[in-house]
Amino acid sequence: MHALSHLALLVATVFWASSFAVGKFGIAAMPASEIIAIRFLIGAAILWPILLVRTGGRIQWRTIGVPGLVVGALSPCFATLMFYWGMLSTSSINSVVIAAWMPLTTSLAAWLVIGERVAIPVVVGSFVALGGIVVLVSADAHSGVGSLFGDMLCVGGLLVMSLSQTYLRRLNRDNSDSLAITTWQLTGGALMGGAILFGFESWLDSRGIMAVPSTDMWILIVYLAIFVSIATFLLNNYGLRRIGAGHSSLYYVLMAPLGVPISALWLGEPVGARDLLAMALVVGGVAIPLVAGVVRSRSAAVARDRH
Repeated sequence: MHALSHLALLVATVFWASSFAVGKFGIAAMPASEIIAIRFLIGAAILWPILLVRTGGRIQWRTIGVPGLVVGALSPCFATLMFYWGMLSTSSINSVVIAAWMPLTTSLAAWLVIGERVAIPVVVGSFVALGGIVVLVSADAHSGVGSLFGDMLCVGGLLVMSLSQTYLRRLNRDNSDSLAITTWQLTGGALMGGAILFGFESWLDSRGIMAVPSTDMWILIVYLAIFVSIATFLLNNYGLRRIGAGHSSLYYVLMAPLGVPISALWLGEPVGARDLLAMALVVGGVAIPLVAGVVRSRSAAVARDRH
């Protein structure tokens, strides 16, 4: 059973890591907000009938609905949109390395927003990972691939994602219905994506609001809707029910090592020595508090067994 849980978390991580290369490919053909709006609309349309049948028609508007819409509007919608806009001028390799910093920035956001204690390994890991981002930016300046503006948009998306994750943690703590929360999140993402498309991006993007241009784009959007949006949430929740938070969080370390080769192979983006150094620093920084937590929990278990 635990083997299946670990497999679920691994597959979820692969789906999420692949979304950056897929998104980079998609925004070359369509406005970013249009991809996001259609993607989350498909996901919500699939989940709503399942949720209504399971709950007997109860939509839990006050307890989950409004908070879920707000979280969904921020992340996945606005955070993903900032990453997509960033990738218009930077590489998907840069974006996935920046996104891999999320476990640390989420911990820092929880400290700032809800006063959660920040352990020393998190602080140390944050500085190591920050060094990786600095190396990443310097690699852009050296090679001419990517841009500081694009990287900073991705960092902004990371910060929005981290803040919304903090709020989502509180929402999950108060409500155990992960299917309902996910459904409302995707609904909020679809509404926010549509609002940005009709009220902002379609006026600035010369392509305007357009029909999905090809079968390949439909396949891409459906992949993002089903595998990256729905399957990732469900697989992650399945794994978290059976594996402790300390062990499950270690899978975040795989984000960059999985996402970078996917981008390099599919999009042909170059990977230089500085890119690899930046990835190593970010991965190492994220791993420091996670490994420390696992070691601490095992030590405590050994101490209890001795007594």
